[in-house]
Parts: sequence; C-alpha cells; structure tokens
Amino acid sequence: MNNDIVVLENIHNGNAIYVFYKNWECLSKLSRTELIKMNSADIKRISHKGNWKDLFDKTINYKI
Repeated sequence: MNNDIVVLENIHNGNAIYVFYKNWECLSKLSRTELIKMNSADIKRISHKGNWKDLFDKTINYKI
C-alpha cells in the first residue's frame, strides 16, 4: 500500500485544506472549483470551519 499523502492549505480564514491521496502534482494545478466538481475519492477537502482540525487529524490517521 502506498501511504503517500500530500496536504495543501490556504491558511486564510474561510478557506480549506486539500488532502491528495494520488496524482497530487496534476490535481494541485486545478482550481478550487474544479477540485470540488470532480468529487474524487483521491481528494479530501476540509473547510476551515467548525471542528476542521479534528476532521483533519482523523483524515490523516485513517489513511496512514
């Protein structure tokens, strides 16, 4: 199993973390709108609201 995970984050309030499980080099070039429309299992978008830090921890720990 490949455990490579790439995380990109826009730290400004109201933005999101993007967790890429595959093809991050290609997918990271797409816009936010394009990523959302894809609805791909290779991408997890976590908005900076509510309990986003806990959700991020669970997302990373689940895949590792």
